[in-house]
Amino acid sequence: MSSRAAWLLAASLALPHAHAAAQGCPDTAVYCDQTPFLQRYQNNVLPTINFDTGFIPGGSPLQVRAALSITGQSSVQLTGSQHVYYQPAILATVVGETGGYVGIDYGFSLGFWVRIDVLGIRWEGMIPIPNLPSDLRLQDIEAIDDYVLPGATPRPVVATDATSRLRVLSYDLLSFLSAIGGSGGVAVDLQAALTATYDSSRVVVTGATAAITRENGLTSIYPTNSSDYGSFVTLRTHAEGRLTQVGAIHAFPTLFVSLLGQGFMLDLADIPFNLVSTTRSISFPEMERRVPLPNLSLSVARVEFPDTPVGQSVEQSLWVRNTGAYPLEVEITIDSLQFGLARTGTVTISPGTGVDLGARFSPRAAGVDAASITLRTNDPDAPLRTISLAGEAYFDLPLLDGGVADAGDADGGLGDGGATPDPSLSVGGCSCRVDGESGTSDRSPADALVVSGMVLAAGLRRRLRLRTRRD
Repeated sequence: MSSRAAWLLAASLALPHAHAAAQGCPDTAVYCDQTPFLQRYQNNVLPTINFDTGFIPGGSPLQVRAALSITGQSSVQLTGSQHVYYQPAILATVVGETGGYVGIDYGFSLGFWVRIDVLGIRWEGMIPIPNLPSDLRLQDIEAIDDYVLPGATPRPVVATDATSRLRVLSYDLLSFLSAIGGSGGVAVDLQAALTATYDSSRVVVTGATAAITRENGLTSIYPTNSSDYGSFVTLRTHAEGRLTQVGAIHAFPTLFVSLLGQGFMLDLADIPFNLVSTTRSISFPEMERRVPLPNLSLSVARVEFPDTPVGQSVEQSLWVRNTGAYPLEVEITIDSLQFGLARTGTVTISPGTGVDLGARFSPRAAGVDAASITLRTNDPDAPLRTISLAGEAYFDLPLLDGGVADAGDADGGLGDGGATPDPSLSVGGCSCRVDGESGTSDRSPADALVVSGMVLAAGLRRRLRLRTRRD
């Protein structure tokens, strides 16, 4: 392995990943969740064999080492994170990060080493093997920091390597120069080369409206078989791409001349003999994650208060519950002079709990009134909900018979509901002259009897009307 390839491999496996936060969830997102999204693929053409004796025998002044490596594999790794957020629709994207790579490793290597440590003299070196090339391994690794979807740079990613040239044929045409230490003629060199090219076609999110087909692209996720996400959504995500490999043996016919220690070579041609040319569709292993969600539940959608006297107050329970798996944030507002709540502002409701808002009706004037409570939440199913409030108020007025009558019954129900009552018949407003000593009046006993009968009739009519309205 070259030093560059070793460095890249170490970086992809060990170095911390740099998050591309600016490309992930926006600041306007109500909720944002990020988890690692790692995709790995490896195509093993040959079983990998790595054999190394190490320097033996240990502690000896003369040690030897033998190593053999046989391998044949292509590999692709995509490193990044999956971002899920909603505002209110649930959206998903994948953001590439450092740590990915495309690599090839084919061929074999065989080596022998000697280590000598005698009389303070230490030497270590590789022993060349006659007629055996030292480089018969095709190995390269190219780092990537995205998902290689359209829009990524570079795209595609290419890993390539070639062996050293191996001379298999040499024919001396200038043998007459041998007397002066010269030579010249034609030769044939062979060289193996392999190139792997990778790019992604899409990232598939199960349940999404469409696959992600652009770098940092978005897709939307909707509820499965319902109109409600519920307490969580399960995402199953994998990438798909193409890996193309082209391998060839190159033959180089060459002219060479050497004279007086100086020489040159001239390649006459590069003749490739293709050994392999394949394009493989890759489907990476699926990764599953569960995204917890808040879930708003209301005890009622409309609160109807009983008829309430002006100046009094009545309260009813109004529960807001979180049946989800993530804290529910609720901003509560109401704009009314006669209705109110025990809880307003922003509240956080933990999963499996609830809050009683305590709806109140405190009328200041008679008549029918209505209002609405507005709930703004981080529930993707219910980012904005309203609750209706309704109630009717009346005035309590004392009657001569000890009961009560509302202001609308001052006429005793004898005239039409919109007529102005006779002041002489109104409670506390009659034209009677009361004498504190004698208790006499300028009205006759017959007039007083008529007035008392009319007031009693008005009270009876009001009770019948209230009973009918409530039934």
